Amino acid sequence: MPREIALAAEAQYVLSGSARASATRLRLTIELTDARTGLPVWSSGRDDALDDPLDAQRQAAEAIVGELASHIRRAELNRARLKGPDERDAYDLFLRARQSMHDFSRRSFDGAEELFDEVFERQPCYPEALAARAYWHMLRVGQGWSPDPGEDVARADDFVRRAIECAVPTASSFAVQGHVAAYLHKDFRAAFEAFDLALDIDPNTATAWMWRAAAHAYVGRGDRAVEAIERALALSPYDPMIYAFTSIASLACLAQGQTERAVGFARRSVAENRTYTTAYKLLVMSLGLAGRTAEAISAAEQLLTLEPDFSVALFRERSPTTASDLSVAYCKALASAGIAHS
Repeated sequence: MPREIALAAEAQYVLSGSARASATRLRLTIELTDARTGLPVWSSGRDDALDDPLDAQRQAAEAIVGELASHIRRAELNRARLKGPDERDAYDLFLRARQSMHDFSRRSFDGAEELFDEVFERQPCYPEALAARAYWHMLRVGQGWSPDPGEDVARADDFVRRAIECAVPTASSFAVQGHVAAYLHKDFRAAFEAFDLALDIDPNTATAWMWRAAAHAYVGRGDRAVEAIERALALSPYDPMIYAFTSIASLACLAQGQTERAVGFARRSVAENRTYTTAYKLLVMSLGLAGRTAEAISAAEQLLTLEPDFSVALFRERSPTTASDLSVAYCKALASAGIAHS
C-alpha cells in the first residue's frame, strides 16, 4: 500500500498510522515507510492524555513532525552512503558534505570542502549547497581553524552571493546571507532585511529564526532574541545543527539577563558538540556572569584546549556582540576565568 500511495503522490516517503481514543487517552501508532523499498524507516507509539482533544491532536502532530525530519535525514544519508562513487548525484554529495560539516571532528569538517566541490561540479547552481558552503567558511573562522580569516570571509561572501543569484533562491540562502552580514560584517540592517526575505519565502525556516535571534542578541535586544530562538527551537527540535540552536539560546538568555538559563543552554550545546568552541565561550561567559567562577575557569581551560590562541582581544575584534554594551561584561567574564587579554 505505501508504494501505491507514494506513486500516486509522487512521494519518496509515506507516513501512516492509526489512532484510538478513550474518554481520557489518545493512543497513536505511526510508521514511516521508504516508498522505494517498501521498508519501514521508523515506527513509534504515543499515549497522550485527552483532557483537551484538539490540544492533544496539536501536540501529537507537532511532536511527530519534529521527529520525522531527523529520521528522513538519516535515511537519506544512509542511502547516499550506500551508493557507489559513480552513482552519487549532487544531492547525495550535499547530504554527505553537510553531515561532515556538522561532525566537527577536524578531519571530517575539513573533508566537507572537497565534497562541496564535487557538488558544484555536478550542479553549479545549487542554492542550498552554496549557502551551506558559505556557512562552512563562517564556521572555520568561528572555530579558530581558518589559516586566513580574511580569505574565508571573502569566500563566504562569494558563496552566499552565488546562492542568492540562483534562478530560484531559497529561504535558507537568505537566512545564511543574514548571518554572514551580522556575524562577519556586523551589518545588522542588512542582516534583518535578509531574514525578512527568508521568512517571506517560508515563515517556518528555523535557521532564519535562529540567526535572527542571534542578531537581536548581538545588539542587546534580549527579549526579541529569546522570542525568536524559542520559535526556532519549536520548529526544529531535532535539527543536526541543534548545537548551534542551543548556543544561540544561551546568548539570547545572556542578552535578556537570564544567566542561569544561559548556563543550561550552553551546557546543552557543549554536550551536543564537544568541539564547538562557541558553546564553550558562552559557557565561560554565562558561568562568570552567574558568579560561578571556579566552573568558569574549568570551562575556559577546556576552551583553550580547542582554541589555544583565543583571547579577550580576539573576542573583542571578531565577536558581533561588541555592537552591544553587554560586550564589556562578556569580556570581563572571559578575563576573570583566565582567558588572556591578548
